[in-house]
Amino acid sequence: MLPSCWFRRVALIAFSLLALGLLGALYPWGSIELGSLNGELLAKAAPDECFVEIGDQRPINEDGSCDVGIPKVNESYVWGLTKTRGRLWGGSGPNILCLIGGTLLGTGTPSQNDSWVCEYGAGPYVPPASEGTGDWRPGTIFSYDVVANRYVDRTPDDPMILDTLGMRAAGSNSNFVYIGGPGLHGGINLFAFNAITGRYIGSKHFPEFGNIRKWLDHDGVLYTTVGNVAGGGSVLRFDPDRASPNFPFDYTIVGKLNGDGSELAVHEGHLFASTWPNLAGTVGGFPAPGGIWMSPVIPEGGLTADHANPASGAEQWQQVFSYAQYDPDLITVVATGMGALASFDGYLFFGPMHVPTVGLVAHQIAAAQFGYEIDPTETLLNSSRAISIFRGKDFGTSNQQVELVYGSEALPAFNPFKPEEGWKLAPNSMGMAPLFGPSGFGNIFNNYTWGMQVYRGELYVVTMDWSFVASEVLAAGGGGGLPTPPIPIDPDNFGADLWRFPSANEPAVLESQTGFGNYLNYGGRVLLADDAYLYIGSANAMNLRAGADDEFKGGWELLKFLPRGENPALVHAQQAPLRSGKSRR
Repeated sequence: MLPSCWFRRVALIAFSLLALGLLGALYPWGSIELGSLNGELLAKAAPDECFVEIGDQRPINEDGSCDVGIPKVNESYVWGLTKTRGRLWGGSGPNILCLIGGTLLGTGTPSQNDSWVCEYGAGPYVPPASEGTGDWRPGTIFSYDVVANRYVDRTPDDPMILDTLGMRAAGSNSNFVYIGGPGLHGGINLFAFNAITGRYIGSKHFPEFGNIRKWLDHDGVLYTTVGNVAGGGSVLRFDPDRASPNFPFDYTIVGKLNGDGSELAVHEGHLFASTWPNLAGTVGGFPAPGGIWMSPVIPEGGLTADHANPASGAEQWQQVFSYAQYDPDLITVVATGMGALASFDGYLFFGPMHVPTVGLVAHQIAAAQFGYEIDPTETLLNSSRAISIFRGKDFGTSNQQVELVYGSEALPAFNPFKPEEGWKLAPNSMGMAPLFGPSGFGNIFNNYTWGMQVYRGELYVVTMDWSFVASEVLAAGGGGGLPTPPIPIDPDNFGADLWRFPSANEPAVLESQTGFGNYLNYGGRVLLADDAYLYIGSANAMNLRAGADDEFKGGWELLKFLPRGENPALVHAQQAPLRSGKSRR
């Protein structure tokens, strides 16, 4: 357990964030112009420490200034976001770039450049945090009233906050809000709120699960996907029972997956889930690839436990797509997770997630296992992937059709059983040319399909673009566990992309390729829409770019957009009735 004095730090962060929650007044409506959208900044993470040097962090003044050192902003992602009853509810993730380097990539050497610092074992929370999670800070839970334009810090005075890696997932229906994420010492932690009053209800630790990302409310039933500590993944439905000692955390497993669940969407009357590779399970001697899974037809009242129990005789979930069906490189396949998906214009659209340099790590592991040597630079270059976009329909039938919308006809591939042959260019395993264009929408650094959302009858896709991260690593002479491929980097592409499909049969149109007005926003971590607005919660881990002299600042941003020419005042008036305490179900 962390010292109780850190509750005061949480309170200071809350105060600072509340102040910056009013930043929308400094960014008037329409000040952020995208291709066909205008918008504004609703809230932004505030500096919460003063950085002197690695291993030396000082308290920050209430006005955000530092007596010693420079302002540092640790909250880097809007890691989860949901909306109910006229309020956005969200949660933050701290220094995620460093946490990925320290855990997934195994980096432990502190490093610093002009934009961020990763302290790892020199961080102030080590111990009890591990060396890999030494850049962790307490996460924040907040709500934002989209009609009153009011930010409220909802972080509860609950010790479990100090044992939660970050608020990675947020879900809601008309009665409850759930926000939480992985525990610092295993399992997942969830925090529950009353959606009508905003009152905090309580928290619960789930030791049986190790990962959680997205939720979906469909016909009044709230679903989420998790990774199981014992292996594989599950789809859960939450049915709070006030008579239960677990209220409001009562859940039922309604689906079984072969890997961690990632995202959810409803299409053709089925619930679909994307998954990440299962490193514990094997297919042909390799970890099970990430893929797309489909539930049985959703019955009235929602999916039940029978749909996760073959002995029940009920129809079960089935895998309808594997990333191995596209990428010819066996090792890169098992380093790739599937990301966002959305039902649009008769098709299910979906795409993968490629964590930078993880393909190299996977090939290094394979080389050690099979007893051959690889060239790191060559391997990094050939295993790096930009996102591909797929669409499909008639899943699970003899007429199932999956097409490549954006992608590559051929990809570099390495055969670990014939290492002497080296890297070769091989046709994609679908044998298809892309319908509309190349991988990454033409940008090799677009590596995550991070969000898909239908808004006003069109499909929006938001990415992670790690070109700025790569450029900073190169400028600092490497280090930090983040090698970069020898690929030209275009500063005009710095920042996440937002693309718009007018229809399923038209190419995507670029809305933004520079981080929605701040190129330090290298990702759109969450993408959400209602009848009025399109919302983006950004990923921005530039923790040293928080000073008064920084034109573009680090730390997460919460933004909203409308089609250009629409009057936001009229939209506010239309949304006002949704603030009523009466259930709309």
